[in-house]
Amino acid sequence: MFKRLIWLLIFSLIWIADLNLCTADQERLYKGKTFSEWVSQIDAEIPIQVGHEPEYVQAIHYFGTNEIPTLIGWIKSDSTALEAKKLAEMEQAIEKETNLPAMGPATYRSSFRAELVFGILGAEARPAIPALTQIAMNSNDSVQFEASIRSLANIGADSLPSYITILTNAPPDARYEAISYLPVFHTDAVVALSAVIKCLEGNNDKIGDEAVNYLSRSDLPHSILIPALTNELATASVATRLRILRCFYFMEPPLTPSPREAVPALLAAMQDTNTYISNLASNALLKIAPEYMSNSVPFR
Repeated sequence: MFKRLIWLLIFSLIWIADLNLCTADQERLYKGKTFSEWVSQIDAEIPIQVGHEPEYVQAIHYFGTNEIPTLIGWIKSDSTALEAKKLAEMEQAIEKETNLPAMGPATYRSSFRAELVFGILGAEARPAIPALTQIAMNSNDSVQFEASIRSLANIGADSLPSYITILTNAPPDARYEAISYLPVFHTDAVVALSAVIKCLEGNNDKIGDEAVNYLSRSDLPHSILIPALTNELATASVATRLRILRCFYFMEPPLTPSPREAVPALLAAMQDTNTYISNLASNALLKIAPEYMSNSVPFR
């Protein structure tokens, strides 16, 4: 009798396990379609209207974070080599004017499909932040680290600590890409201000120029931005000071309010023995507060 109970217990456990596997198989489908089939319906050219979302939006939320490993895999499986191959095939088809490749959602690269899904999931995809950050920090393939950085932006403000890490420690091209996507965060990006100002330093003009472009056109509060820049102006290297002054020079309505809080720092910079700094400071002041100026050397 005892042995019979043991065997019944074993068969019961096996039956429950099989039932769970069947349930798991059913959960991988939504209305008879797999996750990949639903994602293939996303058309980046058609905006999603709130209240009139396509059915694939509900499907993607149904699969939710369970598919994050799939999305990470899509990014890692893509590469600049695959991108170049597809472009070459397209150019050949266009040249021959035959067998032109089909265009549209079904032909999107895997990394781009992952970006689109992260855009739909938004903050729900927070568990993907560590894996995306690792790709951005460690991948040497631009398709991969750019897709990861854009996916982090799609997730939202919860990914800003990762942006700070990338801006501080990532390879130059990844840092550049991260700066270019900071406007997505609007005023929330103020937490990354110190990291962006650090990007004004050094000999990498590509990163420095992109930091200037962002800081001069961002919607960060001037009550925080201007003091941060003027404090750095006092002790920074010549190259960094020139970039800071360029930030002030390019700040102008309607993109940003006039940074009149910078006037004292600009007046001081006009007395600098370095003529590049003094001339740029005077021209910035001429745009911001012309009443302080009488003559100025035009900035080029």
